Amino acid sequence: LELALTRTSCKLARLGGKDAPAVQADLQANGFACEQGTRLDCRIEITEGGCLLDWYVVVDEAGVHPGYEKTCTGAQPS
Repeated sequence: LELALTRTSCKLARLGGKDAPAVQADLQANGFACEQGTRLDCRIEITEGGCLLDWYVVVDEAGVHPGYEKTCTGAQPS
């Protein structure tokens, strides 16, 4: 799980300074689904080790905002 977090965090770090169309093209090429409204909202779900990672990237007039939500069910491997 930590490896998935590290890999995706590194990939998202390269988006800084790009405009919304460039971010959308980059993320869609890497499996994200994007929706354009008043802001660009892109998401991908990754399941690993009983946990679901919902990665998201929001692009608005203030910049690029990556993050994730983690949901785990059942016993976790140690």
